[in-house]
Amino acid sequence: MHSQSSSSISRSPAPWIQKLRVFSHPAILPIYSALFFLSFYWDVFITRVSIMTHDSIFWYGSFSYFLLCLAQWELPLWDPYSFSGTPFFLEYNTQALLDPTVLLLVPLIWLGDFSTLDLFHWHYGALLGLYYAGTYALALHLA
Repeated sequence: MHSQSSSSISRSPAPWIQKLRVFSHPAILPIYSALFFLSFYWDVFITRVSIMTHDSIFWYGSFSYFLLCLAQWELPLWDPYSFSGTPFFLEYNTQALLDPTVLLLVPLIWLGDFSTLDLFHWHYGALLGLYYAGTYALALHLA
């Protein structure tokens, strides 16, 4: 009789389990967070309904004014819409406009027929995607 110890026996997983490993590949995992994000904001990207909750109500006005001024080759130093006129960059909600990715949106106003509301939504989604990818890369690095 030939007996083998249980530690020397290596079983390969069932073929259907090997096929499921494709869904846990590191290149596929960020798609799950993107689908999770789109499950909450599907109406924004399909029906073009605006995201106007919490701080985005305040930030969209500054975002729109900033992009429209830059599209006309003007630097917005004065905001005529807030409190009957205030210095533009002294407001707390314009600090996010110093992000360089906002400047990448200005040519889209020139080249395409994009509204600032569309650009606001796509920029918001792109930033969340960038945050998800960075968090994922950090988790891979730490693991």
